[in-house]
Amino acid sequence: MLKVAKFGGSSMADAKQFEKVRDIVHADPARKVIVVSAAGKRSADDHKLTDLLYLCYAHLQYGVNCDAVFQMICDRYIAIRDECGLNVDIEAELDVLRRQMRAGISEEELVSRGEYFSALLMADYLGYSFLDAELWVRFQFDGSIDKEASYAALRRLADGRSVVIPGFYGVTPDRKIRTFSRGGSDITGALAAAALDADVYENWTDVSGILMADPRIVPDPLPIERITYNDTREIFERDGVTSYTGDLRTLFEIRNAKAANELYLTAFNERRPLDEALIKEFQRLLTQNTYDTRRYQLGERPGEYKYHDYVTGREEVGAAPEDVAEEMAELVAELDDISHEKALTAAAYFHAKFENIHPFADGNGRTGRLAMNYFLVIHSHPPIIIHEEDRKTYYTALEAWDTHQELTPLCSFLKEQTAKTWEKQIQREEKRKRNQER
Repeated sequence: MLKVAKFGGSSMADAKQFEKVRDIVHADPARKVIVVSAAGKRSADDHKLTDLLYLCYAHLQYGVNCDAVFQMICDRYIAIRDECGLNVDIEAELDVLRRQMRAGISEEELVSRGEYFSALLMADYLGYSFLDAELWVRFQFDGSIDKEASYAALRRLADGRSVVIPGFYGVTPDRKIRTFSRGGSDITGALAAAALDADVYENWTDVSGILMADPRIVPDPLPIERITYNDTREIFERDGVTSYTGDLRTLFEIRNAKAANELYLTAFNERRPLDEALIKEFQRLLTQNTYDTRRYQLGERPGEYKYHDYVTGREEVGAAPEDVAEEMAELVAELDDISHEKALTAAAYFHAKFENIHPFADGNGRTGRLAMNYFLVIHSHPPIIIHEEDRKTYYTALEAWDTHQELTPLCSFLKEQTAKTWEKQIQREEKRKRNQER
């Protein structure tokens, strides 16, 4: 029997997770082909290594020093190597990458290194051979996979050996690194299983069960005690369930957030501008199958501007339905030709005015924040996390625009949230490093 097992980023996050993977793999000698992702988050406020690599590339593109971000990547992999007692000269590999970054490196090759480093370390830890994905995953120039060539290459290279393969990337006919979309290590695993005619393909992830909400966002979410395979298929393929009795809206909102973020990443990779069509698509994905019956009876649909007024509260906000299209067109037009230096101010203006227009029947807050972050990242700024403890200040800043068209409070708030995110992360990294040195 042959099993191909893929392990996601959470399973590769640190030495303790590596140990779990080793125990799983060694528990069954049939698990001979292992596919791994880049190191993921160790905690809710941590960073995926792939995200840090993307951030490094953004820095390089605009001539900004990325040494601090790159050092975070180095520290993570060196810590895994040292804590697992491995023999991999990861410093030499990181030095090679550092030189490539200075000389000029493609975005896809740079972000693929997370999986590459993970596989090097895991192969040594398991006592398996390292098999680079670029030796067998063959892309066509149009981005499709040459299955015949890929399968033949893997069969020849694996040839009954126990191997660890980095997921997420392969090569084009001219030997340039090409990546799949985010989550592409799953594709690598499926390709390997098909190529080797595996008896079983296992896709492992390090979670304690299925929860009603993302625990990184919602504190202490309730577990879903039981959800069947058919329930899951209905939710993701048919947009409904027939027998599930839990909080269905929560499940759809989780699914919707995932779909919206996938669009976000795809649009970013394609460098799509932030226009009305993209904003409507963000809102459609975030709210599909969650509009209540009353809204549907009134003609409201996800992905369409509102037909009725729904805003209530102390302040008069929300454009009249008949004015929404014109006001949104004007708002988007104002974002044209914004320099990178003014991007944060422009993002604050967009967010404040968007929420004031309130163009949709539902999901305006979620859509506005996602669109704002998209505008920031296409202008080489990191996305902004609005921390839970600062929500009151956030709403007060938005209110300042609603009442007085005063943008300074929101600009200041967004700057503070950006700095706070990275300061917290750097502090955690420094603390972790000090603890390791003791």
